[in-house]
Amino acid sequence: MRLRSKRALLSGAAAVLVLPLAGWGAGTALSQDSEDTTPDGSGKPSRGVDPATGKNPAELKSIELKAGDEDSDRVVFHFSDPKQNDSLPQYEVKHLDGSPKKPGSGKQVEMEGQSVLGVTFTHATTDGSVREVVDKDLPVVSEVRYLGGFEQVQEAAIGVNGCQGDSAEPSYDVKVLDTDIVVDVKSSDCSS
Repeated sequence: MRLRSKRALLSGAAAVLVLPLAGWGAGTALSQDSEDTTPDGSGKPSRGVDPATGKNPAELKSIELKAGDEDSDRVVFHFSDPKQNDSLPQYEVKHLDGSPKKPGSGKQVEMEGQSVLGVTFTHATTDGSVREVVDKDLPVVSEVRYLGGFEQVQEAAIGVNGCQGDSAEPSYDVKVLDTDIVVDVKSSDCSS
């Protein structure tokens, strides 16, 4: 019995000495060859900072709807200045089947137009002042709605006019201009 107790005691002591060594070098310390890319130099990402880039989320400032050339309209999503350690967000524009849904609640949002484009920005925030933009006087885009955001994902929808009774998918181009993400929506060919 005494031999078993001594073995248990020695095994326990060895574990106490070895286990801390197993984690030696682990944690958040930077090696001498590593570069600290966090904005505050602490080695720890700040709240909201993308650990991969060290950048803050982009802030959606406003949405603007403009007449383009004779066969297109332009939707401009204005973001905060990326020189302020923000980066423009990743984006996705796609055709939606049916009405868009509000983020979080899933509630359907009624849109003007024969078809709808969904716009999603990832790693983006807003200060809450972005409002729905409606302009029914333009020939191609009937309205743009800011749907809301959740966990650094912001969503909007673009209602597109088509040919009478036609819900064909509109063509569009997306480009980045300085601090803006621009969606040019082209009119449908209604001659046929």
